[in-house]
Amino acid sequence: MPRSDSEEKPPTAEEVDEFLKNNKVDERASQDLRECPPEVQQKVLNRGDLTSARNPSAAVLVRIRDARVESTSRSSAPPGRAMGLPSSAEIREYLESNRVDSAGASALRSCSPTMKRAVINSGSLEGAPDPTAALLAKIKDIKSGGNGQISFPPAALPAMHAPPPFGYPPPGVPFGYP
Repeated sequence: MPRSDSEEKPPTAEEVDEFLKNNKVDERASQDLRECPPEVQQKVLNRGDLTSARNPSAAVLVRIRDARVESTSRSSAPPGRAMGLPSSAEIREYLESNRVDSAGASALRSCSPTMKRAVINSGSLEGAPDPTAALLAKIKDIKSGGNGQISFPPAALPAMHAPPPFGYPPPGVPFGYP
C-alpha cells in the first residue's frame, strides 16, 4: 500500500524488509535500499508495490536513483556531480587518485552501486593522513544517512626538541668532552 507523500515519519526497517520480501527484490537491490537514507527509502516505498514490474530489483534501483535525483535537485548540491551507477573505470580511478590500499578498495567494491556513487560524489580524500581510513569513514557516514563530507585533522608535525641548556653536553655525551 503506498504511503502518502505528506507523511513525515520515515519507514521502519520492518516496513522496508516487508516491502522487499513482498516484491521479491534480490539481495543486492535489497541491500541498496536498506543503505539509503530514510527520506530516500520513504520516496521508494511511497511509489507503491512492484507487482507490475518485470524486474522488481531493477525497478527498486531506478526508484532509488530517481529519489536521489529529486533530493539532489532540491538541495544546493554542486552541479556536475555524476548520477547513475559508477563504472569499474570510474571506481578504479577514484581509488588510484586517492591512494587507497587494497583493503579500502575491497570495502568500496563490496558496497552497493548507489553507495559507490554516493562515496565518489562525496569528494576526494585529499588531505587525509590515511586515505583508507578516510574512505572507510565516508562509507560509514553515508550508510548512517550522512553525506560523506568528513573533515580530516591536520597532519601532526614531528616533535621538536629544544637544544640542551648552555653549558651542558647533549644527552649521551660525557661531561668534559672537548
